[in-house]
Amino acid sequence: MATLFPRRKNTQISTAIRANSFGLGSVMTAPTITPGAANDQDFVDITVTVDPQFDLFFIEVEPITLSETRRVYRPA
Repeated sequence: MATLFPRRKNTQISTAIRANSFGLGSVMTAPTITPGAANDQDFVDITVTVDPQFDLFFIEVEPITLSETRRVYRPA
């Protein structure tokens, strides 16, 4: 999603992630996209946070937050 040519804008990357996250739309926050560079190579760090809601009849489950960050290198 982030490494295709031509280089996508951050909003396009965010929209593509949300559109391809089957079943997570209501519990996933908007992806955080942080640009950077290392050794003259551009990249973006993409962070997605999910707050799943567990509804079990007889068991009380504490709320949890899951977060994942990936680094994607962009074409020069």
